Amino acid sequence: MQSRQEEINELKEIVNNVFLVDLEVKDRKRGVVDARKVYSKILRDSGYSYELIGSTIGKDHSTIMHYVKNIEHLLSYDRILLDKYIACKNIFIKNK
Repeated sequence: MQSRQEEINELKEIVNNVFLVDLEVKDRKRGVVDARKVYSKILRDSGYSYELIGSTIGKDHSTIMHYVKNIEHLLSYDRILLDKYIACKNIFIKNK
């Protein structure tokens, strides 16, 4: 069983590799923000608090709440984002 920190670090690596970005870089480009949204949603769905998720990528809890709420809508029409989300989630679940 992985520790929470190991799980968080693993998901960061997965998302960085799938999206070809660095989640922790201060950047507001669409690809980076979408990657942060996917990262936040997967951790939130795994039971992590908004505050904890935000602290791992240098964001406020309210930003994480916005990411999680906003990505639901995006996934309904952005097929490329949906494919990347599914890829990240499947790799993350497989490695648990």
